[in-house]
Amino acid sequence: AKTPGLKLDMVHLGGWGGFDQATEEVISTFIEEFEKNKDLGSIVFDISGVMVTEKEEIPGILPRTTEEQGERIADYIRALGIENVVFGSDWIYCSPADYLSYVEELLPLSEEEMEQILSNDITERMFGSSKSGTLTLKNS
Repeated sequence: AKTPGLKLDMVHLGGWGGFDQATEEVISTFIEEFEKNKDLGSIVFDISGVMVTEKEEIPGILPRTTEEQGERIADYIRALGIENVVFGSDWIYCSPADYLSYVEELLPLSEEEMEQILSNDITERMFGSSKSGTLTLKNS
């Protein structure tokens, strides 16, 4: 609120990857601030690296995403506003298409909610330009 015109991309939903207490604290703080001031600038949250399956799990370091965590993440996404969440993938453990399938499997979001996340075009909001490309991921 103290920085008018702020443009910020909160990668990994504000965490470092996976979903832990620190990530929840960041998300909760933003939700509280959004409730106090709807005009915080252009803040976008991407879901890169948040979903962890048994393939990426590192015991004691990077735990697998549980069903309960998936439900909480979906609730947080709705509270942040679906229009403020975008798909991202810098996950080194799998392809973007595989990560998308993990997101669809682990997050209890409706087909419409997922479609909006995948189609959110933040180009103008973040960069002042409406020219953008379209990325289509197909799961094979």
